[in-house]
Amino acid sequence: MPNLNCHFKVNAPNIVCEVIDGEAIIIDMGKGHYFSLRGTGAEIWAGIVESMSVSEIVNNLSMRYEEEPENIEQAVKDLVSELQDEEMIIPVLNERSEDSALNNVIQIAAETQKDKFEIPV
Repeated sequence: MPNLNCHFKVNAPNIVCEVIDGEAIIIDMGKGHYFSLRGTGAEIWAGIVESMSVSEIVNNLSMRYEEEPENIEQAVKDLVSELQDEEMIIPVLNERSEDSALNNVIQIAAETQKDKFEIPV
């Protein structure tokens, strides 16, 4: 299970990806596998691509969705673990500190209407 302060990156060049219209399309060139993440799964993937920590992804989703934070945290950890098990992402050794610009985005998101959280598959 990933630590909340962990950062991950896409396991390039084996993994190529694109987020289009809320769907993350991910291809493992080495294994020839195709993956698709939609909704919150695509948002988690986008957070990984943007070098967000697991904690930052959880906080971002918690501000945007109406769900208990511990349920969101577990869903994020589960998906990150699955992506790591599939060797689609790898941990980044040099973790950065929390980003103040991201915290401003989270604060703005907290002031808006929250959507229903759906567990990513």
